[in-house]
Amino acid sequence: MSHWRKRAWGLLLIFLVLTILGARFTSTHDICARVVFDGPPQQLSVYGVVSSPTPIPDSLEYRLVVRRTGPSGTVRSVQSGRFRVRPRPDTLGRVTINVAAHDRLTATLRILHNTQVVATDERQVRGSPP
Repeated sequence: MSHWRKRAWGLLLIFLVLTILGARFTSTHDICARVVFDGPPQQLSVYGVVSSPTPIPDSLEYRLVVRRTGPSGTVRSVQSGRFRVRPRPDTLGRVTINVAAHDRLTATLRILHNTQVVATDERQVRGSPP
């Protein structure tokens, strides 16, 4: 095998390894999303938390939907925005809402990459009767 052919194969191998490693670092499979409820029912804070063990260079989008249904009707709040994932957990959106007796609160957090859902979490809580 000639010197130039060996060199070409070596460069091809380096290119393939870097391509595979690059795909690993831009993977969105390691993203963890969760909905957090914090505080008393009279002033319940709802927010999303997202984390990933590796930074993801692409910008992602989040959608936090909070819906309270009860005897007094239905209230729906939607927050969304773009963000970049870092290794440490980040808070996304925040809604403060009153959960009265017989109310049901549902919060859904979706993380999207190019309009495709890559992580999601949903939690529910019910108000206690007096």
